[in-house]
Order: sequence, then C-alpha cells, then structure tokens
Amino acid sequence: MAAQSSLTRYARRDSARIEGWFSRIDAEIFRALLEAQNAAGLTGAVAEIGVHHGKSFLPLCLALQEGERALCIDLFDRQDQNVDASGHGDREIFLGHLTAFGVDLSRIDIVAGSSLDLSALDILQKVGRVRFFSVDGGHWRDLVENDLDLAAATLTERGIVALDDFLHKEWPEVTIGGIDWLRKVQGVLEPFALSDGKLYLAPAEVAKIYAMALLADPFLARQFNKNIDLLGLKIPLLNGADKKPLDKLNDWTRYEFPRAYNALRHIKRAVFGKADQ
Repeated sequence: MAAQSSLTRYARRDSARIEGWFSRIDAEIFRALLEAQNAAGLTGAVAEIGVHHGKSFLPLCLALQEGERALCIDLFDRQDQNVDASGHGDREIFLGHLTAFGVDLSRIDIVAGSSLDLSALDILQKVGRVRFFSVDGGHWRDLVENDLDLAAATLTERGIVALDDFLHKEWPEVTIGGIDWLRKVQGVLEPFALSDGKLYLAPAEVAKIYAMALLADPFLARQFNKNIDLLGLKIPLLNGADKKPLDKLNDWTRYEFPRAYNALRHIKRAVFGKADQ
C-alpha cells in the first residue's frame, strides 16, 4: 500500500487536532482539488482570508509546489475590527501549527489586518496570482463581496475560490452577498460544488472539470447527495446525507470530541489491528 501524502493524512486524520470549523468533507474537497491542480501542473500561490488557527489554511500550505507561496490575512490581535465577533485568530497558535506540520515559514506571507485595507495589487505584489483562494473572513454583505472581488481579481486562469458559510443559517449576509456577487460575475466565475460548509467556484471554462474531479474521487463520490440548481446551473451537493447513522455519529465524534475520537482509534488499533480511516 502506498504511503499517504501529508495532504491526505491531514484531510483524513490530522485536521482533527486543530480547533476550528473545517469538516472532513471540506478537508477532502480541498485535498482532491489541490491534488488535481498539482497533477495538471497548475501553478500559483494559495491564499486565505480569515485563518483563525490555520485549520483550513494548512492543507493549502501542504500542497505548495516548488517556488509557490502562501498568503494569509487575519485580524489576529486587532479584534476591535471584528464586527461580527466570528472567530478570534491567535497568531502564535497559528504559527505553532504551521511549524508542527513542517511548513516552511519563509514561504508564508502574513497580513495582520482587515482585507478591506488590501487591494488586488497588494496581493499580486506579495505572492503573485493565486490558484486556490479560501474566503473565510467577516460575515457581512459588503465584506463578503469585497473579499470575493479580491479573490477574483488575483485568481489564475484555472484557479479556485472557496466561500465559507454559504447558506449557513447563522450568517445570512454571506449568502446574500455571495448571490449578489455571483450574479455580477455570471459567465466568468461559476459555482461547481456545494458542501454543508462551503461553495466552490472556478472560471466557467473549467468549473465542470473540477466538479468531475470531485465526483471521481472515491471518498467524495460517497458524499454525493444530489445535484442542486443554483442560478441556472446544476452543481453537486456533497454532504454525506446518505451516510448510515453510525457513520454520522463517528464523524460527529471526530470533530466535536477529537481527543475521545483519537483515543477510540488507538483502542481499536490495539484490539483489532486497525482503525477507522
């Protein structure tokens, strides 16, 4: 059996070690998309707005190829600007996680401040064009549209944007801002997948290719629920709705109580010689 890559190990196990909001399904979607980009020889920087402790930023870093850089943008200790009080990123914890996973900090550009104070030119000058841009910052409409504008203006020709908390009942303005913005760029950037946590976008000419890459992945194929209609497009909903109750309980335990989950895995390994994947 081939050894798992650090990106695969992170998606399937190690992400549970970090506090944050990043489901197993989204971790696997990030893995599959980044692997598809690397296999196709696509290059560019990776970036995230709103890194918190690095839970969803780490897979972007683990996928970096030679010469590529990563950009993170977070308020960190400038919480007076955190209007919706969502997350409280800690820079030292964040850097500790990057170090623990062997990320070369010399390849990371950190902007401690608001994305409202950045321009697309600022991003391009720091890291160049971005092939995977994760938008997970503030949750009010104007900021969502601002962050999506930054992502679109700095994206490579076949880049990906992941918008967090789309359709989340606690953050309705993310959905409102996202829909308004999608209508403005319709035909240029299109959604190609939706999970319970994120909406995934790409240039129209490659969006279906990325959707097929996700559905060709063995793990993600099992998470397919149905195709949904969004702004006249049919996109796959990946949320594991067909999982058995025991599998759902297993996933819930993994993310709500990671220490207990890992302890049970060690017991299973000791007793049966293997653990859940």
